[in-house]
Amino acid sequence: MNDQSLRAGAALLLGYLLLAVTLFVPSKLEAGTSLKATVKAIANELPDAAGSEIHPVMDDAGLARALARSRPNGRVLAPPPAPRDPAPLDGIALPVGQQTFKIEVAADGIYALSYDALSAAGMDVDAVDPGTFQMVYRGSPVAIALVGDADNAFEPGEAVRFYGEAFKGPRLERQYVDHNVYWLWAGGTPTPIGAVGNPTGYPVDDAWLSSITYELDAYYFGTWTNQWHTFPNEPDAWFIERLAKSTQTLITGTYAITLPTPAASGSATVTVEVNSRPHPVVDGISYPHVVRSHVNSGPITGSYAWFGTQNVNVVGTVANTDLVDGANQIDVVVAGTTGSGSSATS
Repeated sequence: MNDQSLRAGAALLLGYLLLAVTLFVPSKLEAGTSLKATVKAIANELPDAAGSEIHPVMDDAGLARALARSRPNGRVLAPPPAPRDPAPLDGIALPVGQQTFKIEVAADGIYALSYDALSAAGMDVDAVDPGTFQMVYRGSPVAIALVGDADNAFEPGEAVRFYGEAFKGPRLERQYVDHNVYWLWAGGTPTPIGAVGNPTGYPVDDAWLSSITYELDAYYFGTWTNQWHTFPNEPDAWFIERLAKSTQTLITGTYAITLPTPAASGSATVTVEVNSRPHPVVDGISYPHVVRSHVNSGPITGSYAWFGTQNVNVVGTVANTDLVDGANQIDVVVAGTTGSGSSATS
């Protein structure tokens, strides 16, 4: 079977690998170095409106007339509902007119903004009172802890510590945003991290269900479809890689997902997201896309066959006894049917 016998564009695309698995609770948290954040100084002032173009707001009647000029299939499109007013900020003072520092973080964890790092970013560290540091995220206060001697002087060796989270917006937004942003300034009202005692009288859980996702934005593809509203996943255009198959030979993509201390019993759900291009056609006969998954070189975990350009999830289960503490190998196999060919991008 050669490539000429296939319809051009027969292909599959895999988006992410997800394991929902029960994990043991670690016996302790290891002390370590705080994560490094990117600090940028921002002169936070109101923009000058001079030179800006100002356009009148179109009312609903005007919008309806504009939409009617290009109505599809003779149908008149109704104007969308007016956007709601944003929620009030509940009295949070934004740092207008004073120097503010933009803190960019790329992963969940505890961050420390040191005296030296803030000085290098442009803060006049010797003139600030560390007891007036304030941090916000999207207008909401962020609790901070001061590492130092608790006086009103910010000194070498001292730092501002906080818990930062990676950006977790919709996947369509994550295609363009790879950092979350926090804001810090001096001269505000801090929100200190509180000390809360451990509750008593409750059973101790030694395991919980956790989902771990392997998702690498390494291959761009426009997906050739406008049917995302019918698919099980959010729209995406970035994938792990492309797997191409044009003969009866199986094509396998191998990936590693690290699991920390999986439980000794129970089972895990394995989900492989796949985007397909048109299904293969050989000598006028249509053949389905066929994808299956394996964990740690074991038997078939999940298998799925379908036709056409779609976004699908190949779902299966694996016993926790087949998982290991550390790197677990996930094989994604583009199988096809006798006489068919296809290609996949994960």
